[in-house]
Amino acid sequence: MFEQDSPEYGDLVDAVQGELSQHRGVWAAERHDEDDECLEVRLQVHTFHDGASWNLHVGDASYDTDHKGFWGSGSLDAETDVQALAADLVEQALDHCAQDFDAQREYLRHKRDAGSFD
Repeated sequence: MFEQDSPEYGDLVDAVQGELSQHRGVWAAERHDEDDECLEVRLQVHTFHDGASWNLHVGDASYDTDHKGFWGSGSLDAETDVQALAADLVEQALDHCAQDFDAQREYLRHKRDAGSFD
């Protein structure tokens, strides 16, 4: 699994950081309204196994129609440390994954205890 000192973790953070940097450049170049103080970003990780499968969503979250996977969210502006933001998004997605795993394990334990597997 992804541990902070694993190569897989570093690769994912680096890849997310690269994409965040690209989006920040596009956002800064296309920003026409001073009210656009930041760009909302969301990391969606579909799986952490055999190399992470992920997407980075930007802009208004109400346009996100695929709610599967594990998520992290944050804001990006001209002053954002993209390395720190990338690591934070990955950590949030890992936490979401752990919470989901714990909930599934508890559900299966409940089914087993209730004799639902017979």
